[in-house]
Amino acid sequence: MTKNQDIPDIFKNITPPSDDETEQLQKKADYVIDSLSKTYLENVKVQIQDLKRFIRNAQHSTETEQTKIIKESIFQTAHNIKGQGTTFGYPLLTKLGNHICQKIRNMNQCHHDLLEEFARDVTDMETVIQLPPKTHNGTLEMIEKRIKECV
Repeated sequence: MTKNQDIPDIFKNITPPSDDETEQLQKKADYVIDSLSKTYLENVKVQIQDLKRFIRNAQHSTETEQTKIIKESIFQTAHNIKGQGTTFGYPLLTKLGNHICQKIRNMNQCHHDLLEEFARDVTDMETVIQLPPKTHNGTLEMIEKRIKECV
């Protein structure tokens, strides 16, 4: 076995960036994150409104339509919130998004109580975004405790 046999060819001939290049790449990455963070709250507010609308639509739909709305629209939106929350200073949004996604993954059938649970998670999301990023207080601790107990 040769020294680099297990390394794909594309990586064998790459020269690591210089310190200056690394610093420039880091500055660009920081700029992108900073730019995205400026619009994050507005974007997540839209996603939360979308979740509320999807839940209302599901509540007024047939069981087949409910299942489709839940597994497609609600899941995808909650998944997006889950994926972005911690990056922008809202780790509890990540946990709430994950909580919804897990319920959908474990769902056998849709029922009214499940939609009410989603609505409660969305209300909690609204509470979280009203506070500054990385806030710690009793309300957020109660939300986190509630979702841990539901697992």
